[in-house]
Amino acid sequence: MTANIERGSERVSQPIRAVFFDLDGTLLDTKTGIVEAFRRACQDLKLSPLPPADAIAREIGPPIGEMAKALGLPLPPEAVDELVARYRAHYETMGPEHSPPFPGIPEVLEGLEKLREAIPGFVLGVATNKLTPVAERVLDDVGLKAFFDVIQGVDPDLRPKPAPDILTRALQRGGAQAETSIFIGDTRGDLLTARAVGTRSGLAAYGYGAEAVPPTLVPDLRIERPQELLVYLHQTLAGCGEALS
Repeated sequence: MTANIERGSERVSQPIRAVFFDLDGTLLDTKTGIVEAFRRACQDLKLSPLPPADAIAREIGPPIGEMAKALGLPLPPEAVDELVARYRAHYETMGPEHSPPFPGIPEVLEGLEKLREAIPGFVLGVATNKLTPVAERVLDDVGLKAFFDVIQGVDPDLRPKPAPDILTRALQRGGAQAETSIFIGDTRGDLLTARAVGTRSGLAAYGYGAEAVPPTLVPDLRIERPQELLVYLHQTLAGCGEALS
């Protein structure tokens, strides 16, 4: 198996020392829980007609207010905060069955953990538009939280992706440098975030947001299966004259 390096291969001379992931649609298949919580919040506010589940799923990634706007819901600006609050309340009731890891993700994280043990200073992190405590809870529910050195979500002083704030804060907390980091996500916003911060970018093509990424927005790495990330990392290490036993 070889990794599909699409752009920026000139940077293979710099080994990766940090891997950061988006959460929804990249690590976890949270589509069912997000769609259900969103629909319940819309029902609470008597928004109609309710969009079908597949339409909601296509808009996952941006903040909830932007999702509502993209779906054409008749939501007054003053009601956005209420919709967000109700969505979060409903999402808190969702169990781990609504957010399973994508196939192959646990094994990939185990492989990355071995890299972290072998390479001093190697960092694993999450950068998500979820609230930080919610992201920590969801990852803990499915047994993945312990893999990560940093879990960074939306804090009061941070703008959501595609603004660079969340990923920048995650790098700062992990002591990582942008030029030796890669950010993996499944949406246009994730790729724009990586570009804004200066990390390499990986498109999780198996995620539910990947189909909406325009062909003009080309990532450094396109991942059809999670295992391809490990292949890519070993390729960059080999290209730098490093080897792991």
